[in-house]
Amino acid sequence: MLNYLPMKPHIKRFVSICLRTAVSLGLILILLYIMRGEYTQIWSAIKGANVLFIGLSVMAFFVAIMLASLRLKLITDAQGGGEVTMTAATSLTFIGYFFNNFLPTAIGGDVAKAYYLSRKSSNKLGSVTSVFVDRAMGLITMVMMAAIALLFAQGQFVDPNVRYMIYGITFFALLSLIFLTNKKFAKKFSVLFVLFWPIEDKARK
Repeated sequence: MLNYLPMKPHIKRFVSICLRTAVSLGLILILLYIMRGEYTQIWSAIKGANVLFIGLSVMAFFVAIMLASLRLKLITDAQGGGEVTMTAATSLTFIGYFFNNFLPTAIGGDVAKAYYLSRKSSNKLGSVTSVFVDRAMGLITMVMMAAIALLFAQGQFVDPNVRYMIYGITFFALLSLIFLTNKKFAKKFSVLFVLFWPIEDKARK
């Protein structure tokens, strides 16, 4: 019987890079195939675009990436995963953006970030929690932005239900923010962890 020969680290790394590259190229080709009937419109939009505005938008995008990376690093450090550097956090943020754009759901990037972050950190549970808190803080920030925008544009909404919906979501976002940052307040809802009975201990942690 042939003995199992473990793959050498450099070969394993090369195979991993090749597989990730193949998956990335495959997803890009799928996207190009889906949009095959719109190439003319896309090219017309690119030709008519303002180069200055494109440059400013690219700069704004990279600034947002760096801020999101810093947020992820700070949250990871707070969870005891201080071995994650700013470079690694930036890389994880780019990976998250990629999967969010090429997978059908918006949580694909979070799953990918949690996976890669758990490999870079010795605190596996803290890594997953960091990604969850990072996503929650991003959602709360978006809700707050919508609530502030509503204060300056109330008269422009025809349907008042939109206003009530935003206020309601903002209220729950504030409760979530307090829940995530105040241990005493969070303990008042500890009975809800029964809903996660298969992983109740990990959910409490």
